[in-house]
Amino acid sequence: MLVGGGRLAAALMALITLRAVTTFLTPEQYGELALLIAVQMFCGLFLINPVGQHINLHTHAWWDEGSLMARLKSYRYYVLAVSLLGGAVGFYISKQHSAEQLFWAAAAVFAMVAAGTWNATLIPMLNMLGFRAASVLWSIVTVAIGLISSILLVRWSPSATAWFSGQAIGMTSGVLGAKYVLRRHAIPSKSSQSALSLLDRHTVLTYCMPLALATGLMWLQLSGYRFVIEGYWGLSQLGFFGGRFTTGRADLVAR
Repeated sequence: MLVGGGRLAAALMALITLRAVTTFLTPEQYGELALLIAVQMFCGLFLINPVGQHINLHTHAWWDEGSLMARLKSYRYYVLAVSLLGGAVGFYISKQHSAEQLFWAAAAVFAMVAAGTWNATLIPMLNMLGFRAASVLWSIVTVAIGLISSILLVRWSPSATAWFSGQAIGMTSGVLGAKYVLRRHAIPSKSSQSALSLLDRHTVLTYCMPLALATGLMWLQLSGYRFVIEGYWGLSQLGFFGGRFTTGRADLVAR
């Protein structure tokens, strides 16, 4: 009931967020936001998700032996590399004109990929390890702070980058809270941290790469159309189409 109630609250706040973003952003700005989200989803589904699923498979075993937090230290370098790649792609696809605007768009994508990855890793991990109340709390805090931050930033600078940056702030707040809870309850590792590894070559070849292929095709199905619409009809039409598509998905989530 606790987890279900938390998810219901998050779904309701997601509907409020959808209403806010379509109110504060023009169709063209919403279309640009859709492209930035597509880049984040590519990094998340194709590059992050396969490694994240491997972590999920071993979370309980690593937690019981006290090595989970130590193994996640090596994960942060991979997340950093993927975030830099996402920022570079965001710089390339951004429809801003000045160098300063391009920089901030790339920085927003970088921050969102990094914060979104850790948020999607640590908060569900709390639920897996039995800290359900903390998981629900920080899930709601993530959405609430993200909504407030996005509204404040977009009122100061009406743009897709400003809204995206606000969402990154919300994700970061959830990460900090979840990380605090995990560190507070973690058992110190009995083995040398230098001997702990997150992945090996066999896991990468037999598990991560096939899963990356599947999730990459999933991204192509769910988000690839955005670049086609933007290329043929422009950002405004993408914004109108994306708004209707997102509204339909939000209605399904609410039900």
